[in-house]
Amino acid sequence: MSILSMIVRFCYCSGKIKLNDSLTPRLKELHIQGLGEETQFDVLCSKLQEIHLLYSMIDIRSVHNMLMKANNLKIFTSYKTQYENGTQLNFASHKLEIVEFYRSDELMAMTIYSPVLKVLNMIECDSIRIVEILKKRTGFPPINEKTASKFLVSGCHVNSRRAIHEHENYDDEEEGWSWLD
Repeated sequence: MSILSMIVRFCYCSGKIKLNDSLTPRLKELHIQGLGEETQFDVLCSKLQEIHLLYSMIDIRSVHNMLMKANNLKIFTSYKTQYENGTQLNFASHKLEIVEFYRSDELMAMTIYSPVLKVLNMIECDSIRIVEILKKRTGFPPINEKTASKFLVSGCHVNSRRAIHEHENYDDEEEGWSWLD
C-alpha cells in the first residue's frame, strides 16, 4: 500500500483538484493549504477520515459535497480558511470526534450530527452565530442518551455560545470552556 494513497497534501496550487473513490480508493487524510478562489475543488472520497484546510479560499459548496461523501470522517480542522458562496457547513458522521475552526472568515453557522463528538473548538471565529447539535439526521439512527458522548466546547471571540449552552451534552467551565470576549 502506497503512502500516497493514504495521505494527500496540496500546497499553494491552482487549477483543478479532483479526487474520488476510483482515483484515490484508500485516501484517508487530506491536507489543503493555500488554495485560491480560482481553484476548482472536487473531492468526493468516502473513506476520508481527516480533513485539514489551511490558509485557503474555498467554495463552500465544494466543502459541503466533500463532507456529505466523507461518512467516515473523524477529524475536521480549518485554519484561516475563507468559505465563499455560502455561510453554513453541515457535518454528519457516526465517527466525527473533533471539529476545529480557527479564524474562519465568512462562516456564520454549522450543524453537527455525531454521537461521538469529543471536541468543538472555535477560536477567533467572529462571524459564527449559530451552532446546532442535531440528535437526529435523515439516513442516520437517532442519538440517544446511551450512545451520546459528552463533548468539550472551547471558544474565543465567538458569538454562538448560547446555542451550544442549551445542548445537554456539552461540558461547561469545569471542563475548560474558555470564553474570553
